Amino acid sequence: MKRPLATLGIVFFLSLIAAMLMGLNLSMTAAAVFLTVFLFLLICRRMPGGREAARTSLPAALLSAVAAFSLFCCFEVFVYRPVLPLAEGRALVRMQVTELPRELGGDTVRCEVRVLEDTPVQVEGQGVPYLMMPKGTRLLFTFSSETVPDAYDILEAEVGLYQPWETWWDEQQCKADGIYLGAGTYSYGGEVKIRKPDSVPLYYHFIQLRKKALDTVMERLPGDPGALVCSISYGYKGDLSDQLKENFRVAGIYHLLAVSGLHVGLVAQAFWGLLLMLKVNRRLAAVLAAGAAVFFMALTGFSPSVMRAGIMCVVYFGGLALRREADSLNSLGFALLVMTVASPFAAGDVGLLLSAGSTGGLLLILPVFNKLLVEPVRRREGWRRMLAKPVSALCVTFAATLPTLPILAVVMRRISLAAPLCNLLAVFPASVMMAMGCLVLPLSFSPFAGPLIRGLLFLAGIIARYLTGLVNLVASWEFAAVSVNELYVVMWILAGLPVLYAGWRLSKKKGLRLGVCACVLALTGGLLVNQTMMRGVTSLTVLDVGDGSALLLQRGGHAGLILAEGGRRTPLLAARALRQRGVGRLDFLLCPDVESNAVSGIGYLTRQIPIDTVAQGEMGYYSGTLEHIPAEQELLTVDGGAFIFWDDGKAVLRDGFVQIRVGDTSVLLCPSVSNAAALTERERCANLLIFTQTPPLHAAAFTAQAGVLSCNKETIPAVTKAVPWGIYPIKITGNDGDVTLYTRGRGDVEFQRYALPEGW
Repeated sequence: MKRPLATLGIVFFLSLIAAMLMGLNLSMTAAAVFLTVFLFLLICRRMPGGREAARTSLPAALLSAVAAFSLFCCFEVFVYRPVLPLAEGRALVRMQVTELPRELGGDTVRCEVRVLEDTPVQVEGQGVPYLMMPKGTRLLFTFSSETVPDAYDILEAEVGLYQPWETWWDEQQCKADGIYLGAGTYSYGGEVKIRKPDSVPLYYHFIQLRKKALDTVMERLPGDPGALVCSISYGYKGDLSDQLKENFRVAGIYHLLAVSGLHVGLVAQAFWGLLLMLKVNRRLAAVLAAGAAVFFMALTGFSPSVMRAGIMCVVYFGGLALRREADSLNSLGFALLVMTVASPFAAGDVGLLLSAGSTGGLLLILPVFNKLLVEPVRRREGWRRMLAKPVSALCVTFAATLPTLPILAVVMRRISLAAPLCNLLAVFPASVMMAMGCLVLPLSFSPFAGPLIRGLLFLAGIIARYLTGLVNLVASWEFAAVSVNELYVVMWILAGLPVLYAGWRLSKKKGLRLGVCACVLALTGGLLVNQTMMRGVTSLTVLDVGDGSALLLQRGGHAGLILAEGGRRTPLLAARALRQRGVGRLDFLLCPDVESNAVSGIGYLTRQIPIDTVAQGEMGYYSGTLEHIPAEQELLTVDGGAFIFWDDGKAVLRDGFVQIRVGDTSVLLCPSVSNAAALTERERCANLLIFTQTPPLHAAAFTAQAGVLSCNKETIPAVTKAVPWGIYPIKITGNDGDVTLYTRGRGDVEFQRYALPEGW
């Protein structure tokens, strides 16, 4: 094989991604199938057809795939799944902080901890009094304390355990981080004992260096500008506002906030260049530059994307020290193999996926772009030759972006159309700002470097404000990002690469250019057709927020949310659902029942998503919570009246019911504690009924044209009793995904998708 490590490492990595998507049972089947094919080829004396290289690389690739699927299954069965029954358990735990704690506000602290000893956990419903939580288990511990612990402090508390994720991708990220359980103090305000350790490992000093750098930056550059410098320079996003993170996602440059190959490469290359300027021996300089890469990996916390870039840097400079030229694809494969053999779940880390995808694009796609697009421009005469550099910059951007599109589509549920432009405008300034931020750490040890630090951070602050303004501007554009929930976007993603490949095979350069033009025209046409067809259409989506009820109304670029029922976590889940659907701002938020526990956690939603107007029903227990939301949000009280939104929208509150009218279309939102007899005969007629929890009393008195929608899967038997199944179709959303209906305000209701109860 010409590149053995590239073949083994990349196949191993891709197989782990496939295993993550397929699950345990299919992964075991895939391992058996690939092993059978490998043994068949091994038994055969000579593989029929093909070149010698292919006959060598195929068995190696099959063996790598078998190893990947088998290792994934072993970790899933013996490492991950035995921990899951501990969720909802209770235990007295001694644990040690392993990273910098994060202050969430209001004396709330969150930190990663490691259990110091085998701990019995009391779990109800398991058939045994206790289950054992093994020593070394990592937890995400959240608690309230006026004292913020330091890294490697020892904590002792009675905790309740839970699963710290809400979505499938959250679960994969937690598995990649090695954190399978969350923990919180078992009782409200429970005591947490904190004491210093007897000794600390070497990594503790790297954490303290990072803390010193972060404190120095935030002290002289507070707010989002300083938080942005800390994120891009040291990979710490704890102080960044959620809205700024969202705007970076919409702009398609969220990867700049995660330390990756760009950052590690800049540090190592800068140190290498400095050593050469000082006339240091090249081999020694290469060894020291590799050490600088390892130092930076430790300083930024050994995240998977940093480790991938760091290992590639070490291999590259190791080759220079040994006077050998490192192959980039081999280095990438080796880095992925080293990381995922130690922890196969690391393949689910979004930062690593984006980093590996963009690196692979630069190594595989960029040479093709340079040959087809850049070199013909360079060979031209006169002013046309000057276009070579802009074309080359565009090629680099597209080559790094294209492989990440499927990842962004699956994880973030949208594709940023502004990403190529924003990458061109942001990468170089971000690199300069990152260099300035990194220089702050060594300068902070000098008592005479204060003016220089202030000057560097002043310039870094200017760049940070430029980047913030750029992403805020782009996020305000209506078509900055498109949701992959739209059918035309899915078809465009699936058909794009085959069209480009067919163009290349049929007519080489000309066909590829025509394919690119066809993809651009197809996406533009899809946008225009979708906008034309959806003009005047209002969509109402019942979001999947567990046992709570949240209704999202959208028309054009406008959106509003009705938060009906639920617990304290319902606003958090609603904010996540809004981000996944690409909603960056709400015209209004309506809370009909201020007594609901969902309102108690409304601050999380209002901090995540900008809201123009907040409306509440009659004054209640949590009215004070709504009164203390940020000042720029208008607060209205709707007591037995109507809340008017947009041109023809109206939400009428009466006896706990919420009647949503869009033109002539009527949707009746029915809370669990309500009585249909409180409404008039006309008010009981609607195009659609939505039961937030259990059906209201006398539900059979309702009349619904399109049927009934229930937010709670467990209440389906009660729904079918209240409203006969044979008369009204019943759709459910709780724990089964969102349900969206469309209307033009003419009494029409059309469902995009719905889920039925199991067995129906």
